[in-house]
Amino acid sequence: MSTCGNADNPAPACISLAFGSSAYRGASSEHAMLSAVDKAVKAKRPIVFIGWAPHPMNTKFNMKYLSGGDQWFGPNYGSATVWTGMRPAYADKCPNVTNFFQNLVFTTDLLGGAMTKIAEGTPADQVAEAYLKANPAVLDNWLEGVKTASGGDGLPTVQAALK
Repeated sequence: MSTCGNADNPAPACISLAFGSSAYRGASSEHAMLSAVDKAVKAKRPIVFIGWAPHPMNTKFNMKYLSGGDQWFGPNYGSATVWTGMRPAYADKCPNVTNFFQNLVFTTDLLGGAMTKIAEGTPADQVAEAYLKANPAVLDNWLEGVKTASGGDGLPTVQAALK
């Protein structure tokens, strides 16, 4: 499998490799690329560019992901899993926090939506609180088995704080 994003195949050039476009004029940065996309969208011109999630571009633009690039980007549109890491002794010293981290799962939609609101100027703590108030069911899994500092169940404590 050929990969993108290395010295031999810079990621933007992969559009040409994967989809046979010889007209690629690559942007030099994410900001430049998104500026070019914004200009094309405002001019109602089609544009092909590398998109990824989570990213605010997915809510700003009406995007369609092209299939057929697995050889260059990896399976499932180049999807990846992000793991939370901690120093080895931390899990033994703080099992409650470790349990919380093991329960914590973010979807691409959750992250992309949060990133968009933060990019628009909403403080991150306000974005997080608004999300939890609008989606209280996520707390059931995130706080399963998690205790407060005084040993109580974490879920009802967090639910009460959000009211």
